[in-house]
Amino acid sequence: MHQFLKTARAFWEAVTHIGDTDSVLSRALLVNQLQNLKRKIPILHLVILVNSLGMAIAHSFHAPVSISAALPGGLIALFIIRFIRTAENWGVMEPEAILISLKQTLISTSLIAIGFGAWGLMLFEFGDRQHQAFTAIFIFMSSLGAAYCLGSLPKAARYMILFAGLPMATRLLVSGDILLMGMGLNLIFVAILVIKMLSAYFASIEELIESREAIVDQIARSEVAEARAIQSAMTDALTGLSNRRALTLSLNRLINDASQGDENVPIRFGVAMMDLNGFKPINDTYGHAVGDEVLVTIASRLDKLIKDDGLVARLGGDEFAALITTVHTESDCMSYGRQICDLINEPMVIGDTTLRISGSCGFSIFPVSGANSDLLINRADTALYHCKRNSAVDVAVFQLDLEEHLRRRMKVDQALRSAIEAREIDVAFQPVFDLKTGYLKSFEALARWYHPEIGQVSPDEFIESAEQSGLISDLTNLMLSKALAEAATWNKSVSVAINISAAQVGDPATGLMIVSALNQVGMTPRRVIVEITETALLTDLAQARRTISDLRTAGIRVYVDDFGTGHSALSYLLELEFDMVKVDKSFVRSTATSLESRQLLKGIHDLCGAIEIPCIAEGIENDEQRAIVTSMGFEYGQGDGLCVAIAPDKARELSFLAGSEEPPAENEEQYYETA
Repeated sequence: MHQFLKTARAFWEAVTHIGDTDSVLSRALLVNQLQNLKRKIPILHLVILVNSLGMAIAHSFHAPVSISAALPGGLIALFIIRFIRTAENWGVMEPEAILISLKQTLISTSLIAIGFGAWGLMLFEFGDRQHQAFTAIFIFMSSLGAAYCLGSLPKAARYMILFAGLPMATRLLVSGDILLMGMGLNLIFVAILVIKMLSAYFASIEELIESREAIVDQIARSEVAEARAIQSAMTDALTGLSNRRALTLSLNRLINDASQGDENVPIRFGVAMMDLNGFKPINDTYGHAVGDEVLVTIASRLDKLIKDDGLVARLGGDEFAALITTVHTESDCMSYGRQICDLINEPMVIGDTTLRISGSCGFSIFPVSGANSDLLINRADTALYHCKRNSAVDVAVFQLDLEEHLRRRMKVDQALRSAIEAREIDVAFQPVFDLKTGYLKSFEALARWYHPEIGQVSPDEFIESAEQSGLISDLTNLMLSKALAEAATWNKSVSVAINISAAQVGDPATGLMIVSALNQVGMTPRRVIVEITETALLTDLAQARRTISDLRTAGIRVYVDDFGTGHSALSYLLELEFDMVKVDKSFVRSTATSLESRQLLKGIHDLCGAIEIPCIAEGIENDEQRAIVTSMGFEYGQGDGLCVAIAPDKARELSFLAGSEEPPAENEEQYYETA
């Protein structure tokens, strides 16, 4: 019995199975079947109702009322109920609900087919051969019409023909009447043909739906790919922040909304440009992987701070930008900028290493600083540039004078390369005197530049430009060439000092290059002094040690310049064996008014004396300063108060006038006066 029930259940599942909801295609097919049935079920009901009424009327005089009228009445009531329930239930349905509804339709239409076919067989037994043929045709054609209406549910269409049409055709075959038997055979062929046509029709629907779903899927994939491409085009790959394009689009949209008076958009907002100070040394020292981790960490910090107030983007390298809708005034920008810098300045742990960098931030304000995105970004960048040039400033808001300064700087940058190539940068010489005797010890070669359009350009200005544009080595080589050519014509007892850049301190070929330049003009190495700043030493201390050793081995003296302004350390003086220390002019300028400055200056002198390195006091501007540094024991001095930088011909003349080995002590003043 159990096996019988199991077999019966399997049989029932097979005959009522119409599909599943496992795949996108199968779900789409169910939806399509439901939509088609919605349109054709009313026609199905109409076909069967009309034919049932026609059959009932035609047999009202030949068959009992219980057969000819009562059964059609019951079917009509069933159709009306089914029609109402179908109208109520077939709204927007989930695929699982559609599958259940279609199964119910299959079962109900099968029962209708069985009832309709049985009714036709009963009516067939009444009337003459003409009525029998009429009954068979009516029933069979009704089953075909119903099957057509059920074409989107092929199993229901086949059951309609099998349960309603074929029994009638079979009855004709066994009627014994040759004419009716021929009709029965013909109807069977028609039934088979219609079933095949319906199967082919449904197969074509399946193919159509499959093609449509494939197209829809391809469109969806394309839309996803397009969305990803747009997202990728708007996103920085490393940090996940917005990129320059996304920032510009958002900024343009905000400007447009503000210009149109949108109440939801602030009438003023800020654009910030941010830069990381000290990132390049970390990237060079620890590698790009650590550098990337630093950028990701900073990006995460900035995003957490700014995302509720606007948008933050990475523009490239270590440069970030932000659109901040909550800043409206210069004071707002300064306050917000300090928050940004404090966030960047926090130490970060990458692996086993604790790293520190600092930040600079420049702001522009819409519409005060500009009314379009390019202008706002450029002017925020101008404010950032001001911060980068002034180490004491970490946050700045754009002002018009900053733009004027930037325009001049751009002119300087553009003209400098041409000036170096045309050897238009001049050299001037400032003397270094023995403070006790007045003896001219040496000259320091200083660069001077006058441009016919820009005017006189200060050394601080064009040297900084050369450093940032990568021209500093070319500028230094030009100064070396011109200075040595002039020094070769001086009194042989007078030396010349040349300043070299950090890049050249770190270049293993620097010593050979200077010696080669000396050989070209026929000068001895002992007449040349190379001055190196403390900052240049810190760039690459190991290579600086080798460069200094090479220079001293060749007989060239090496001075440490601007001592006291960088990361001064006694170990540098001991380890690198400098021939002289030039104390920065900032210490000398305040000696007349500050006891602390005098004590500090005296301490530096005594420190150098303890390790037997002579000192030069730079920046002596008057007789009082000269007297103070002389009383402290400084051997040598330099500054405008002793002698300003002079032209090459004057330097040549002074070298012969004041450059004797032992100038008379009683004539000390005349040397300074002559200079």
